[in-house]
Amino acid sequence: MSGNTVKETKKGNSQDFLRKLHQIVSALGAFKNHYHKKLNFNKLVKFLKLEGVDKDELLYLILKFQEQFNEVFKDHILERKIINGQTYIVSEKKLHTYKEKILLIPDTVRLCERESNILSDVTYLFQYVRRGKGFDLEKDTTTLEEKSTELLKSVRLLRQEHPYFFVKNGSSLIYPSQIALELGNMIQAYNKSNKRLNTITLHKCTFLFGKNVG
Repeated sequence: MSGNTVKETKKGNSQDFLRKLHQIVSALGAFKNHYHKKLNFNKLVKFLKLEGVDKDELLYLILKFQEQFNEVFKDHILERKIINGQTYIVSEKKLHTYKEKILLIPDTVRLCERESNILSDVTYLFQYVRRGKGFDLEKDTTTLEEKSTELLKSVRLLRQEHPYFFVKNGSSLIYPSQIALELGNMIQAYNKSNKRLNTITLHKCTFLFGKNVG
């Protein structure tokens, strides 16, 4: 067997392994909002073409992963981190729940006109264009289109000034927080009505708006 043939075989085995792993994750993801349903494990292993001890090993691994995330990572999340060109998996303390996060927001928040516009654009894009897909701030903007580059720059700027407007979910992606979505939708409503926006009170926090507020 030639060297090229061996490489192609290894590549095919790796791709097959990853494909099956994706299928397992997708099958388990079907439980979301359908917890009363059952996953037919026999059909799953037949679809994956697993036999004998491999079937038992798969079931063991699924339950073992559950145990690891429930116990070992109960208060932490796994994240990808790139250090000096090397990719690492690191654990970080879980973010506060939404109600706890609200307490970390200052009583008064000032938003200049640019920040207000960015928040409005980001929340609109997240809900109606990206359909809930997060923003990857680790992407190399030099490889992106001009619009995407400007969007990520805007997100970075807003997150730097107002970190409570964003949350992470165990990956390199960040998402608008619940209060950011509520505030962004209210800003959009004001903009549509052509009303002058000065103050919004939301969750016991007062947001001040203006061209030179900062």
